[in-house]
Amino acid sequence: MTISQVSALTSSQLALDSYPGKPVPTGWIAVATYSPSTPGGKHAGGPTSADGLSDSVTVFATTSDGITANGQNFVVGFKGTKNAADGWSDLTNGGSDAWNSIKSSAAAAWIDVSSNNLNANVATVGDSLSGGMAQSFALLHQVNGYRFSSLPISPAAQLDISTSYGSVSAAISQWKVHNPFIFLHQDGDFTTAFF
Repeated sequence: MTISQVSALTSSQLALDSYPGKPVPTGWIAVATYSPSTPGGKHAGGPTSADGLSDSVTVFATTSDGITANGQNFVVGFKGTKNAADGWSDLTNGGSDAWNSIKSSAAAAWIDVSSNNLNANVATVGDSLSGGMAQSFALLHQVNGYRFSSLPISPAAQLDISTSYGSVSAAISQWKVHNPFIFLHQDGDFTTAFF
C-alpha cells in the first residue's frame, strides 16, 4: 500500500528516523530538522543528539537536491513521546502540550516545502504521540499520511483546525476528497491501551 509514492514500510522507517541516530532508507535523505530549541529554528540534516528531548519535525526527501527540488516526494516526520512529561501530556490532555510546542516548527517546515515545491507529493508520518501530530498536520495542510498506533488529534490541534476550516468535520470532509491517511496498528504499543 502506498500514498504519495511512499510505501508503508518506508513510512514506518521514516517515522523512526525522526529520532536521532537512525539510518535513513535508501533513496531518501533527511533535508532539515525543525525544533523550537534549535537556534534559528532549524538545522540541515536529520535529528541529532544535540536536539535532545525537544520536540522536532524532520523533512525527508527522495532526491539529494534537498528542499528546493520541484516535483519530488517529501515526508514530514514528527518525533513522538520522548520523556515522562510527554507521557503525562499524552494521558492528561491528549498530547495538546506537545502539539502546542511543535506547531510553529511544523508550520516552518510546511512553508519551506510548499513554497519551493509546487508539484511535490507530500505525506506525513508519526507513531504514538507523533501520529496524532501527523494527523493534525495532514488536516491543516490537506496532505496524505501514515500513522502508527496513534493518539487521536489533540484538543489543541482540533482548535487550530477549527480556526482554519470552521470545524474539524469540515476539514476532514475537504481532506477526504483527495487525501488518504493510513492507520497501522502495532501490537503491544503502550498508547493504544488508552486510546
